[in-house]
Amino acid sequence: MNVYFDRKPEPNYRFIPVSGGGYVAIHPEPQGVIQFIGGFFFGGWFPQWWHKALLRPLFEAKYTIIVNVFANSRNHWRQAIKLISFQEAILAEVKELAEKKGYDFEIYKQDPTDINSNYFWLGHSLGCKYIALLEILSDLEDPDNLEALTETVDEQEAKRIQEYIKNNDIDFKKVSLKNQPSILMAPVINDLSPILTSLGFNVQPSRQQTLDFIIKATQKNNSLFNLLSVIRFKFNNVEDNLAKETVNWIDEKIGGTDRLLTGKVQQVAVSYPELFLFFFIYGLLAHLVPVFFSDANDRELPNIILNNLQQLQAKYRHQQVSV
Repeated sequence: MNVYFDRKPEPNYRFIPVSGGGYVAIHPEPQGVIQFIGGFFFGGWFPQWWHKALLRPLFEAKYTIIVNVFANSRNHWRQAIKLISFQEAILAEVKELAEKKGYDFEIYKQDPTDINSNYFWLGHSLGCKYIALLEILSDLEDPDNLEALTETVDEQEAKRIQEYIKNNDIDFKKVSLKNQPSILMAPVINDLSPILTSLGFNVQPSRQQTLDFIIKATQKNNSLFNLLSVIRFKFNNVEDNLAKETVNWIDEKIGGTDRLLTGKVQQVAVSYPELFLFFFIYGLLAHLVPVFFSDANDRELPNIILNNLQQLQAKYRHQQVSV
């Protein structure tokens, strides 16, 4: 039974520009805040438009939606730090805009890292890699996280990353992702093609560096990635080939540590413009479900997202009370 969407479409659903090139849809009576980061291309070019159908039901469930935008660059370290650097300004702007509109703005007074806050992260594809980097980099004042970084990259690269952070004047206490559940939809942590990597062109950090960074950080800091859910996709019974390797790695390396709540989506109703059918094979169509999702006939995916967020939050709060 659909428990979230027995209501009329929300007329206030529209995105407003905020700092960092991002956008926000402010709910008049928010029960929570969802920060979204999309995948390659779709997360860097008008993500609020590409993902509008997917995010609408979440807004209708009384969540303010913040869409973070990144440049489609090979240097993911730099883009992740830029995303972190704008967090404080974005949250302040959202509160100010809500006040001006006469909306309820009490939730924006919350500390997002507080156990009782209702702040969440939602990523798709490459956006999931950024969320993973943000979770560690946004708390780099923690000696364990800093040590994980220096053990993952060479000394020169570690200094360069720390210099990026210093130049952006980041207040870690105000931008940390601590205690904020994350939903990763079809996560992708991959290198560029073998031909490009053989010529010296690759993303930074590379796939192996990113995975090593996550492993080392979680070994040193047990609070990392303990509020995590992964959603897989199929389209016409064809698996998402692009995310398969990353999802399997998460299952193997993190799934057995009681950090992971995994949801599987078999077939989600999607709306594909005919033009795109000429360019994408089924395996990639499955990967792009969040982009071309249509909520007109099927709201299974938004329901799974909201259910998982609530389960992760309830699980964490229960653990804290039991301690």
